Amino acid sequence: MLRLAAIVLLAAGGAIIAPQPAVASDGGLAFAASARYELIPSEQRVRVTVDGAATSLTPDSATQRFYYTGISIPAPPGAANPSASAGGVGLAASVTESTDELSIIEVTFAQGVFYQQTYRFTLIFDIVDAGGAAAREVRIGSAFAAFAVWGFGDSGTDAVVDVALPPGFQATLLAGEMLESTTADGTVLSAPAGADAGTWFAYVTAELPNARVSEDLSVTVGDEVAEIELSAWPDDPGWVDTVRSLLVDGLPEMSEQIGLPYPLPGRLTVSEQAYGHLGNYAGTFDPLTDAIDIRYDTDAFVALHETAHIWFNGDLFEDR
Repeated sequence: MLRLAAIVLLAAGGAIIAPQPAVASDGGLAFAASARYELIPSEQRVRVTVDGAATSLTPDSATQRFYYTGISIPAPPGAANPSASAGGVGLAASVTESTDELSIIEVTFAQGVFYQQTYRFTLIFDIVDAGGAAAREVRIGSAFAAFAVWGFGDSGTDAVVDVALPPGFQATLLAGEMLESTTADGTVLSAPAGADAGTWFAYVTAELPNARVSEDLSVTVGDEVAEIELSAWPDDPGWVDTVRSLLVDGLPEMSEQIGLPYPLPGRLTVSEQAYGHLGNYAGTFDPLTDAIDIRYDTDAFVALHETAHIWFNGDLFEDR
C-alpha cells in the first residue's frame, strides 16, 4: 500500500494545515529497483539488498498538494529482519504480512515525496528458513538451499537481479530463467535482459554436492541381513530419521509380501538428493550400483516404491 497524504492550501494567505489522508489522483508512485540475493549457508539465510527509487507521479490539485510518506513492497516468502536507509539516515521498516506465497515489507520515508520528486533508498532483509514440512517453500541449510527470487519494481521496468552463491554450490532453476557465471567468489545468477520486474521470478535450488554425513544401518530381512548406508546433508537429521524408520519397518514387510528373500549380497546406499541430481524424478534405483537416490522432500510412498526395485528390476526375470 502506498501511503499518500495531502496538504490543504488555504486561499487566505496561503497557509497550510496538518496532513490529511487523501485518495490518490492520477499517477501514483512509480518504483524501480535493483536487487542482490546472497546465500549465506553458515547462517542459514539469504541476505537481500534492494536499491530502490520511488518517484511521485501524483500531481497537485488547485487546493491540495499530494505527497507520499512510504511504500509497501512485495517480497518473497520468508522475509524477515528488514532495515532501510536513505542518504545515511535510517528508515523505519517492518514486515506487515507474511504468508506461504509472499511477504509485504513497509518502508517509511524520512520526508514527503512530492510530485515529480524521486526518493532513493536501500532496503535490506533476510530470507530465513522457518522449518517445518520437508516440502516447504523456503529451505536454507549449510549444504542445500531452495528459495524464490523476485524482481522489484513496477511492470514495465527491468528486473535487475543477481543471486550470489558461495564457491562449490551448484545451482538448479526449477522455475524462471537466469544467466549463470562463475568467478573465484562463487556462482552468480542474473535475471535476463529485458525481464519485467513486475512479473519475473525464479525458484533457485543450490547444493554443495560433497557435504554429506553417513550412517550405517543393518536390518534383518527374513534370514538375511541388509547392510545399508544412509547418506544425507549434515543439517537434515529429519530425512535420516524418516528413511531409517521406513527401511527398518518396510524391508521385512516387503520381503514377506513379495515372497522372495532379500536379494542384495552387498551394501545398499540410500542418499538424499535435490532436483538437480534427479531431474523430474522423486527417486531412482540403480541396480548396477545398488544405490537409491531419494529427493529431500519425498514421501513414504516414493521411498518404498524405490525400495521395491531391489526386487523388481531387470534381474528378476533374467531368462525373459
